[in-house]
Amino acid sequence: FSDITSFISDDNISINSHQSIPSNLPIQSTLVSNSITIETSVKKILIDQVPSNYRHRLLLWARQQCQHYPGIYVEDFTSSWRNGRAFLAILHRHNPKLIDIQQAYRSSNRENLTRA
Repeated sequence: FSDITSFISDDNISINSHQSIPSNLPIQSTLVSNSITIETSVKKILIDQVPSNYRHRLLLWARQQCQHYPGIYVEDFTSSWRNGRAFLAILHRHNPKLIDIQQAYRSSNRENLTRA
C-alpha cells in the first residue's frame, strides 16, 4: 500500500503503519464507524478525525484504484464500501493473485467483507 502513502504525502502528510496520528488532529467524542487500516497495521485512523482535505485525497485515491473495475464506484466513505467490492478491488489491484475479483461480483456483501 505504498501508493496510498505517496498519494497523500503531499504537504508533509504521511500515514503508514509505522507512524501514529498527529496529536493536533481534533478528537471526536462520538463513536466513529468508518475506519481504515493502512498496511495491515492494527493502528487505525478514524476517518472523521482526518481533516477534510486529507479525506478528499484518500477518497480520490480509492476512486482511482477502483476505476477499472466495472460496477465498483467509490463515491463516499459509507455506502461505497458496504458490499465489500471496493475493498477487494483495491486488494486485487495491488496483489491480483490474492483476490479472485470475479468472485466478489457473485458473493454476498457479508462474504466480500469477510474476505477483505
